[in-house]
Amino acid sequence: QKDPELTLQEALVEMDRCQQEYAYFAKFCRLVDTPSLTNPGGIKPFEPWPHLRTTAAHLLSDRLLVIMKTRQLGVSYEIAKYVLWFVLTHPGGHWMLFSRGEAEAIELLAKCKRIYANLPYWLQPKTGNASATELSFPSLNSKIRAFAATETAGISYTASGIVCDEHAEHPYAEQNFLAAKPAIDSCGGQFISVFTPTGWESNNFAHTLFLEAAQHLNGFTALAFDCWQRPGRDQAWWDRTYRET
Repeated sequence: QKDPELTLQEALVEMDRCQQEYAYFAKFCRLVDTPSLTNPGGIKPFEPWPHLRTTAAHLLSDRLLVIMKTRQLGVSYEIAKYVLWFVLTHPGGHWMLFSRGEAEAIELLAKCKRIYANLPYWLQPKTGNASATELSFPSLNSKIRAFAATETAGISYTASGIVCDEHAEHPYAEQNFLAAKPAIDSCGGQFISVFTPTGWESNNFAHTLFLEAAQHLNGFTALAFDCWQRPGRDQAWWDRTYRET
């Protein structure tokens, strides 16, 4: 819906600044917060928690990034914001989102779609044909695609970037990495691995990628965020959560 207080010239100035500054674009992004008995939910601004600002800084500077995190820290949404910003501000941009199955990959793409749906009108170029596995912008020749992480997913493509979400749970993680990474190598694109460690299984490709990155052995930058990174989590929260599990 158009802002009656924003002239066309003002909208162009704002749009130009958003193209130049990811942090400024992020100020216009909104989160669809899930309602519950204790939370009214609704459309809300993203909270720039410190670990999310750190994540954003690395997204803007590092070509190869592996992030180990606990759940519900907002990292996947931060990455969704960045990917959406990239394709809206880089004509011809193409990102591929991988998750362990098609349903999970579609949900990751849906994060991008929900953010796009709540942007101001001047940040909403017309989308292409509706699809559960693609969000495209024909006027920019840009797109985001979702894939199940099969052994050969992503082969024969060229991409600005690849995101592997919940990477530790990909059944063919190493094979998929070898098949998909050439898609970014020819253009110097980004590869972002995101995973949640499990206490019972550390022998997986994502965990190995992280450990090697932490030792500066593979060219990746390693980031780690524990459960305490989210504001509001204290010992009382931990005790209550522990009792409920």
